[in-house]
Amino acid sequence: MGPGTGPLGIRHVPAAGDETAIASMALSEQTAPATILLFGVGGPNRPLAVERLKGDGHNVVEARADTDLVAELDRVKPRVLICELAPHETANPDLFGRLKNDPARDPFYILATGTAEMRDDLIRALDAGADDYMLSPLHLDDLAARVRAGLRIVDLQTLLSLRNEQFRRLTSRLNQELDVVSGIQKSMLPQVIPETEGFDFTAFYWPSSECGGDYYDLVELDDNRLGFLVADVSGHGAPAMVAMALIRQAFHMFSRRYLEPGRLLEELNRLLYDHLPTNQFATMFYAVIDTKTLECRYASAGHNPPLWFQASTGEVVEIPKCQGFPLKLVSREISYSTAEVQFQPGDCVVFFTDGIPECFNREREVYGVERLREVVRKNAAQMAPRELEIAIVTDLLQFADDHPTEDDLTLAIMRFR
Repeated sequence: MGPGTGPLGIRHVPAAGDETAIASMALSEQTAPATILLFGVGGPNRPLAVERLKGDGHNVVEARADTDLVAELDRVKPRVLICELAPHETANPDLFGRLKNDPARDPFYILATGTAEMRDDLIRALDAGADDYMLSPLHLDDLAARVRAGLRIVDLQTLLSLRNEQFRRLTSRLNQELDVVSGIQKSMLPQVIPETEGFDFTAFYWPSSECGGDYYDLVELDDNRLGFLVADVSGHGAPAMVAMALIRQAFHMFSRRYLEPGRLLEELNRLLYDHLPTNQFATMFYAVIDTKTLECRYASAGHNPPLWFQASTGEVVEIPKCQGFPLKLVSREISYSTAEVQFQPGDCVVFFTDGIPECFNREREVYGVERLREVVRKNAAQMAPRELEIAIVTDLLQFADDHPTEDDLTLAIMRFR
């Protein structure tokens, strides 16, 4: 059955969000008489059939077989059509298939036939879209029962159509809101990268849905030092994004107050315990880099160790001492230690969230850290950060082979001068 028909009498869906009007309309029109169109129905008990349907409270309209059925449907707009299927009449079997493709002309179809020769036409009409059939002459109790059954089906189809329209509008509204949330999240990521003589920087961010929980940031702490952070909140979508926003706000509030990376993570951990009521947690790597000496002091809260391309040897190693517990996972008073490494000109560091090594292809194989390490090893010496980013993302997408990502992807690259 198409939208706009049924005992509820609903012909137009009110504006989005007007559920009260919809309910009021449905309740007020439940008792409206159903219009029944008898098209080309003959036989000695036709007058009795009309009286029986009228006695059941229906509005009955009769039309001859030599009239235009489509025009009658447009004029009467019945909820049930009882149509005589006879040779050489306008109500030929193929007509039902054409009408079924037009929701505006889609009542419940009951075919009536009384000749054995019409059996093939009857089967073809049912296959094309007719809903039920009866043998002529029409049995009154049988007719009344089939009409009631047809009206129940129309009623359910109308309600389903209404719910689908409400769902479509709700989905559209949610998508619009998610687009706004996505824009807000993107604005939280660094819009301008601080210029420095110490290194070149690029970053790639791809949420698995409209918004996600990955986060990276780069802030100037003083004349010589920059703070760099990459984090991954557990979960996906809007809840992860809200937790990410809380981390960002706290990071910008504390980063110049606590220059020791381990101390900063401790403060963030306490803040999340106090102000994030969900069971979410976050992994994080935070580094303070001296742009003059290339000395790096850092602390990790269970985040993936960054990959360090060492220009002097051509090797790619993981930055050590990244074993700390994720934020808001173990204890409010957990401590984080600060470690230190010395970068050299030509070195390159690749930071990433676990969505990259844990990316699946269609065979459910994972991309893995070792494959990422190999791409870095082959390309880091001769490629600028932006070129290396493209090489990594291209290799990742070729591996995934159009398989949708199941986690947010974040990649950041520093190349020291």
